[in-house]
Amino acid sequence: MAPVVLMTEHGRGAGPEALMESVRRVQLSINRAAATDDRAARRLPEAVVQAVTDSGLLAMKLPRELGGLETDLGTQVSVIKALAMIDASVAWCVMVGSSAIAWPAAFLDETGIGEVFRDRNLPRAAVAVQPSGRAERVQGGLLVTGRWKLVSGIHDAEWLVAGVQLIVDSRPRGHHMVVIPAASLTIHDDWTASGLYRSDSCSVTVEGVYVPLSRTWNFSTDRPRRGGLLSSLGWPAYVTHEMAAFALGIGQRCVDNLITMARDDRAIERRELAASECFQRTIAESRLELRASEALVLDVCSSVMRTVQQSRELSAVEQAEARAVAALATERVIQIATNAFRLAGGAALDDRHGLHCTLQDILTAGQHWVSRTTALEAFGAEVIKNAPTGDNSEVQIGITSVG
Repeated sequence: MAPVVLMTEHGRGAGPEALMESVRRVQLSINRAAATDDRAARRLPEAVVQAVTDSGLLAMKLPRELGGLETDLGTQVSVIKALAMIDASVAWCVMVGSSAIAWPAAFLDETGIGEVFRDRNLPRAAVAVQPSGRAERVQGGLLVTGRWKLVSGIHDAEWLVAGVQLIVDSRPRGHHMVVIPAASLTIHDDWTASGLYRSDSCSVTVEGVYVPLSRTWNFSTDRPRRGGLLSSLGWPAYVTHEMAAFALGIGQRCVDNLITMARDDRAIERRELAASECFQRTIAESRLELRASEALVLDVCSSVMRTVQQSRELSAVEQAEARAVAALATERVIQIATNAFRLAGGAALDDRHGLHCTLQDILTAGQHWVSRTTALEAFGAEVIKNAPTGDNSEVQIGITSVG
């Protein structure tokens, strides 16, 4: 069949400025919905979901061949960071949702594209990368059974992009990805975390669902059919910069909340706190930590893009480094949020207080595989394994110019 081209406004001149304007429009929707926020629902308000869908932000990573933006990594960092400064759950769902639909858009064949994008609009999707399901070959497709946990934004998704182990002769034969219609899922309302509480990160199960081969790809060996350099980053570099950006946004929100608190001179204890050297040092160190972390994130973004521009796959060291940078940014922000929470005193015990929420949000995000501290250990192991051997007496010295 002929390639599907999405008839949307998403791909028409939406540069960094337009995307940030989209962020501002989503913020207006968040503000309007705040008065009627149902915390018990554990998901985004319907009006916010629609605002995100209309904004074009979910097309950030979508291949240009399908009307998407295929936005550069630096712009993606700016967008996710800005959203996280406004609302952590919204930022998380945009981050996950943009990857969830862009991934199959890059890897599926034309028949699969026609099935997933059948109405020529951008559908919403959720993703669970880990191969928690099982798939067996049948005529023309795979028969899938499995349970996936922590599937963010699942109630509002039209498709689930899920990892499975292909089973042949009772043995696992590789990690595959399958695209399953939401109507075939059983969603379990088991998301009860205090952090990212509106991210709708529930578990889902399927039992014996047929998925045609056109909606599958081999996670380890298949190469993207479309999407340019962005789709060539591989796993996990395809998402690590966004995880780091999410943490940076949370960190900046903590610092902003502390500064706002210090400027509130209505209470004597606030004036005394703002005047203390400990408080001032915390503000200074936190701001510098965030700037240093963002510089590192952007440096690694540039590095991985240089690699794929040279038509090379990212090495195991480069993939591990990309993940480690996200984990390091998250760890630094956890410390920033913890310090801010302690400085805020008893007021931060209210579960609606800004510094209470930011601490819970970053602690929850830190449990994600990409952001866990095990990423640092994995990177260290790769560095040791791939370090050059032999005489290190000759040290290469270079000069970095700053213009």
